[in-house]
Amino acid sequence: SRTELPLGHYTATVSIAEPYAGLMSLSPTDATTTVDVDVVKDDGDGCRTEPLSADATLDSALRRWAQSEAARLGLPPGEAAMAAIGDDGQPRPASAEERAALGDAQDILATLAWPRWRGPLLLVPYGVAHPAIAPGQARVVRAALPVLRPPEGGRAGLAVAIGSLALALSAPPAGGWPVWLERGVAGCVHARATGSGIPERAMADRRACAGAPAIATMLAGTVPPDGDLATAVVAGLLHPSRRQRWPDLLELLRHAPPDGAAGAVALAYGLSLERLAAEPGAGAPRR
Repeated sequence: SRTELPLGHYTATVSIAEPYAGLMSLSPTDATTTVDVDVVKDDGDGCRTEPLSADATLDSALRRWAQSEAARLGLPPGEAAMAAIGDDGQPRPASAEERAALGDAQDILATLAWPRWRGPLLLVPYGVAHPAIAPGQARVVRAALPVLRPPEGGRAGLAVAIGSLALALSAPPAGGWPVWLERGVAGCVHARATGSGIPERAMADRRACAGAPAIATMLAGTVPPDGDLATAVVAGLLHPSRRQRWPDLLELLRHAPPDGAAGAVALAYGLSLERLAAEPGAGAPRR
């Protein structure tokens, strides 16, 4: 069952579900119910996405939740951005490569309202039974002490997973973020983590070769998006000269604009698909 509890400017949605279905699983062997608490800012139109630190009441509640979970899981106290569980099931410090993966995701998604969560991001390897996460589950998405099982791919694979987690904690629309956006962000984060970079000219060449009609088809979601083209489009939108408009795009996508994603890009960036697909050197896209 689900119950909504008004808490001033917030609404807490409390779910009682089977073990592992919620966010606060008790232990891998526990057969009782699980309590899942989601706290969102209600401004009449949906969730706000400002930094958690912008609201002292919310920030304090999430900090207490994270501290309680850390103590329950036996994690060492402190303000580390990331914690990890070793193959022996015991806490260990996050490695330099793991911390770098977090930095890669934050660098690409710098215009999100960080921090996206309170407490450390906890990494639990696949195959390790741990009370923080159900066996086989890839992640626990919550705003206090989220949990990831690092995928294959080393630093780049982990960075992509962290980027996806950050998007999932950025008030996605009911149906989730568009697939092209998810894949494009993943491509950009992967390039950042592998050191290959995101050269603007190469990305512009890729958009120009595809053309505005192909970009429009991808944004419409009528066919599975090409990963390379999605990366090129998102790279254009996250270019340092215009990425400050990214939060505006996400806000428009949350509310399903009548003209779809192409209309959202036009409104957020003042950018037509023809300009986005323009040949390199044809002039910078209008901002």
